[in-house]
Amino acid sequence: MRKKNECVLNAQKYEDYVAYQLFLQGFKGIHTTAKTGDYGADILCFDLLRHSCAVQCKLYSRPVGYKAVQEALAGARYYNCNRAIVVCNTRYTKNAIEGAKRLGVELYICQYYPNGGYFEKI
Repeated sequence: MRKKNECVLNAQKYEDYVAYQLFLQGFKGIHTTAKTGDYGADILCFDLLRHSCAVQCKLYSRPVGYKAVQEALAGARYYNCNRAIVVCNTRYTKNAIEGAKRLGVELYICQYYPNGGYFEKI
């Protein structure tokens, strides 16, 4: 049973929503990568300082683990990006948070609801 404000998205629509949220945060040159063989990056973009960013999106019903951090870092290296970012709709495991801090990978939460949502760095 769905919660009153819950909206079910598929992975593609979630990536599109994350791309939109990045745009609202001031990121530029936003584009999605191939749906398969993306090397760990779903979205590529530039921040306000023109640093290149590789973004890994995770639409999960459970906490996102350390593997997503590794994937984002691999994607950033593959695409020669300055920043590695993971965006998820839930929360992160302790290992993911600790690993991200150690490796310099940024973690964000991005929730979508029909009447609004939020996008924040943790």
